[in-house]
Formats: sequence, C-alpha cells, structure tokens
Amino acid sequence: MDCLAPRRHTSLPILLSVVLTVTFVAIGVACGSEQAPKEFRIGLIAPITGSLSEVGQETVDAANLAVQEIADAGGLEVGGETYRVVLVIEDNQDKAEVAASAALRLINQQNVIAIVGPQASRNAIPAAGVAERTKIPMISLTCPPKRYHRLC
Repeated sequence: MDCLAPRRHTSLPILLSVVLTVTFVAIGVACGSEQAPKEFRIGLIAPITGSLSEVGQETVDAANLAVQEIADAGGLEVGGETYRVVLVIEDNQDKAEVAASAALRLINQQNVIAIVGPQASRNAIPAAGVAERTKIPMISLTCPPKRYHRLC
C-alpha cells in the first residue's frame, strides 16, 4: 500500500520556492523600473537527467504547477500592471559544471530575472557563484555548509 501514499518530499518546497522567487522579483520590479517587461522570466535548473532524474522531474512538475496557478489567476499584478510568468527550464544532469553553464545560459541568453534550483549543494554552489557575479537572485532548496550560505 506504500505505492498509494502521496509523494510530498519535493513538490511543496519547490512550489514555495517558485512563488517566493516571483514575489521577490515582482517587488523589485515595482520599486525599481519604469519600463518593466510584461512577463517575468524565471529560470529553473533541475537534474532532469542523471542520477537525480526523478527529483528533477518532480521539480519541473511542481514549478509548472506554480506557474499554471499564477496564469489561472490572471497573472501577477504589480504596480497596477499585470505580468505573466514564463518558466525557462535547464537540465543540469546532476553535474556541477553543467549547472554553472545552465545558470549562465539562463541569465545571458534567456534573460531570466531569477533562478530556482538546482538541487544538491554540489550543483547549487557553482550556479550560485554565477548568479552572485551577475546579481541575479537565486533560491536553492539545498543547504550547504555554513561557509557557503552567502552563495545559496
């Protein structure tokens, strides 16, 4: 009967991360830009392939659910303007160098305004370094040793 038990171990935290990221970015846009875009592009870095592929797929599913709920509500209203949320997904293959490259692609090519993920501190730390250098907010569900807290 265990196969019928609900799987809660990743969906809720990921859903909350996406919602928090969108909220923080929306506040920043409302306070700092007169000509904001009509969409918020949020990057998601997840291990869709590789040793954590099951976690990666659950991450993508939860993030898509959060974005769909925002869309169903008519988007996000910030400063009297309505914005839609666009999720841009990158597979880090559970590899640190791929996670860093994914963060660069999301920032430089996809023009995301924030990043959610990746899981596993071995992937989150290199991606966080990229996010910090480019001043893009990043929320990761992992909690590495204290010396890296300013990065993740």
